[in-house]
Amino acid sequence: MRTFRRFCLTSLGLLIVPSTGFAQTPDALLRVGDSIPGLGAVTGVFSVQMLDSGTYVALIDTDFPMLSNDGAVVRDGLAFLREGQQLEAPLFTAVIEIDSMHANARGHVATRLQAFAGGPLEALAWDQIPIVLSNSPLVDPLVGASTQWLSFDVCKMNTSNEVFALGDVSNPDAGGPRDATLCKFSLEEDGNLRSVQVLLTIGQFLPALGTTSICPAPSTPWPSTTAATG
Repeated sequence: MRTFRRFCLTSLGLLIVPSTGFAQTPDALLRVGDSIPGLGAVTGVFSVQMLDSGTYVALIDTDFPMLSNDGAVVRDGLAFLREGQQLEAPLFTAVIEIDSMHANARGHVATRLQAFAGGPLEALAWDQIPIVLSNSPLVDPLVGASTQWLSFDVCKMNTSNEVFALGDVSNPDAGGPRDATLCKFSLEEDGNLRSVQVLLTIGQFLPALGTTSICPAPSTPWPSTTAATG
């Protein structure tokens, strides 16, 4: 069940206009009331992506009787990832809620999740494979030795199978309880994690600015979006 809804399309759902002529009537690919196998009727469409292949991916809510299992990411009308689902190894994680999703042109889907793995936490997943949890260590020369992820705010991906995550970490070298960090996760085509790289973090030294380090402005919130096209 989605308790915080940032996007909602109209009851017509997702529309696509045929490229053969603008005078033709658009076809509705997904709309409120449509039936999703194994879930029930769609009650809300909150995020949609149309891929070059003609495939669509959407984050939806349904009227599934168990409110804890009524949300899902669907691909062409079939559930691809749903609340209550057990994700794959190596990080065995159960999905509590799907906060956001982003697909690339190859059809892979990155999701930001509320999850459960011995306790409630946050997670980022690639398709149905969790790649990092909010209690996981972050190892990189730009952060301290015992740095740990706390939360994730944004995830985007590109056609090179790279997931970009903006979130908070606890970095003993930065001096704050929560330090915003932008990180890149590079994955193989099968979802195996190849590398993790911190791109930007609180306390990072910027050579172009001399002795100035990145620090949060007192009255300026950290950006809620980050660019990663594809």
